[in-house]
Amino acid sequence: MDILRGIAILAVVAIHVSYYFYNINPINTLAHINIIIYVFSQFAVPLFIFISGYVLSNKYYDTFSLKHFYAARARSILPSYIIFSIFYTSYPAFYHHKIPTTSEIIHNIFSGESVYTFWFFILIMQLYILYPIIIKIYKLFEDYDKSKQLLLFTLLAQIAYIIIATLQGIHSEWSLFISYVFYFLLGIYADKNTNAFPYTKYAFISSIIITFFIYRTWVEGIVKYGTAESIPAPYFLISNAMQPLLYSTIIISLYNCVRYSESLTLKALGNYSFGIYLIHIFFMNIIVLLFRTINLSANNPLFYILLFVTTVLLSYIAVGIMIRIPFGDILMNAKIAPNQPEKKSMQESGR
Repeated sequence: MDILRGIAILAVVAIHVSYYFYNINPINTLAHINIIIYVFSQFAVPLFIFISGYVLSNKYYDTFSLKHFYAARARSILPSYIIFSIFYTSYPAFYHHKIPTTSEIIHNIFSGESVYTFWFFILIMQLYILYPIIIKIYKLFEDYDKSKQLLLFTLLAQIAYIIIATLQGIHSEWSLFISYVFYFLLGIYADKNTNAFPYTKYAFISSIIITFFIYRTWVEGIVKYGTAESIPAPYFLISNAMQPLLYSTIIISLYNCVRYSESLTLKALGNYSFGIYLIHIFFMNIIVLLFRTINLSANNPLFYILLFVTTVLLSYIAVGIMIRIPFGDILMNAKIAPNQPEKKSMQESGR
C-alpha cells in the first residue's frame, strides 16, 4: 500500500503541475502533452480512496468498537486538517496585509475551502463516518457470494449520479462520497480476495483508449469554446461518465504491477504522502511566484519539469524535517523513517 500511496501522491502533484496548460493559448504541443498528463493523473484520488477501503477493511472488518474506530479516525486526520486549514486561510491573508476573521477560518474548516485540494478531506471524512454502514452492507452481500454484484451495482449507480450531477450542475461537498464509494468498495473487495484482479493486458489497454478519448474531448472543447475555462460542464457528459471505468482500470493495473514490488523510493514517498498532500500546494505557489521573477512561464517546458521536481523534493524534505519535531509525526501522519525501529505513527488512512 505504501508503494501505491507513493504513486498516488506523484499523480496528485502531476495534476496540479499539468493544470497550468490552462495558461497556454492557443494550444500547442506542450499543451497537448500536459492535457494528456492531466487527464491520466486524475486516478490519484480514486487510488487513495481504494487504499483507504483496503486498509480499513483489513483492520476493521469483523466485530470492532465504534468508539475506538471513530476516535482513531479523528486522531489520524482532524488535527492535521484543522491546523493546515488555518495555515492556508492565514498565509495568503498575511501576504495581502490583512488578518483572516474567525468566521472565515471556521467556514473554511467546515467547507474544505481553505485551499482547493482540501475537498479530499471532506470526502475521506464522509467515508470514515459511513464506513460501519458500508462494511455491513458489503458483508451482507459477501455472505451470499454477491460481492461482485454489489461492485457492479455501485459502479452503475456512481456513473448515473455523475451524469445527473453534470447535467444539473450539482456540486455539493456533502455528497462527494457518492462519486467515490465504488473505489472504496473496490479496495475492500481487493483486501478480502487475494487474487481479486487477475492480470490482464486489457485493463491497461482500456485505460489508454479512454484517456485518449477524454484528451480529445478537452482539445476539441478548447478549440470550440476558445479557452478551457469557457467549456460548459454538460460538454463533458460522456467523458465524466467514462471516468470511473478509466480510474478503475488504472487502479487494477497498478495493483497488479506493485503487488510484488519492493521499491524503497516509492515506499518512502508513500510513507510521507499524507504530509506531502498537505504541504505541496504551499511550495507550488512559492515556486510559481519565483518563476515569475525570472520570466519562466507556462509556455516553457522547463516550467513543468522544474515545478514538478522541486515541489516533490521540497515537500518530501519538509515532511522529513517536520516529523522530527514534537508531535510532528502525528501532524504529518508519517513514520520517522522506513526500515528504522523508531517510533511509528498511524498509517490507517488512505494517505
